[in-house]
Amino acid sequence: MTGSQLSFGPGQGRTTPAEDLTPEEESILDVIGPSAAHVGELAREIGIPVARLYSALALLELKGIVTQVEPMRFATSFIKGT
Repeated sequence: MTGSQLSFGPGQGRTTPAEDLTPEEESILDVIGPSAAHVGELAREIGIPVARLYSALALLELKGIVTQVEPMRFATSFIKGT
């Protein structure tokens, strides 16, 4: 994702350079999508412990990139761009 931008949904008017993401955050964004995903499924697919995943998801949520839509379920807040 180097050099690309993350474009946020309609009306949000924000972009975050992909360079600002850690490799772990990039791995999460490669798997998670706009449909809600359960943290257990994400942890298995990415191959990291749930506790570490929650930490990364919390940072992504603070950056406005993901949203917790239900308990233990997260979705992206953006449209992947190039």
